[in-house]
Amino acid sequence: MPALQAEYLNLADMNAVWTVLWGMDTDYVVMFNCGEAAGASRNHKHLQLMPCPPAGGPFQMFPDTEDSENKEWPFLGLPDEGLPHNLIFVKQWMLLIPRSKAKVGGAGTGSSGVIGMIWVNDEDELNEWKSQGFLEVLKELCFARSKSTK
Repeated sequence: MPALQAEYLNLADMNAVWTVLWGMDTDYVVMFNCGEAAGASRNHKHLQLMPCPPAGGPFQMFPDTEDSENKEWPFLGLPDEGLPHNLIFVKQWMLLIPRSKAKVGGAGTGSSGVIGMIWVNDEDELNEWKSQGFLEVLKELCFARSKSTK
């Protein structure tokens, strides 16, 4: 039976991620949506690969911003077993973000959205993101850190 997208990455999966990232001539980002609530769009286990945005360009993934070393990350720590989450990998870092749900109203995303790249299917979904606000949607999709947990 094939592995399911709701299953955690195993050692072979992690080895594949690092082999691909370090084997490429240019920088790429690898994303994994673990479970439907994490934005998984297919049942079979898979990873997504895309070129990293160019350094200094109009888009920066938030861990790569100038102030990221001193930033208090807005998300809680490691997920319990079975908790949906997004994993994002680049050569320099990896980020695990626990998820509570896939969508808020008509605004939803997988790993790409939690690092700042919202992909929408149509104008209605774009308008939903605009009306709710990016950070407000992420607070609902992810487990935002409360002031008492800092």
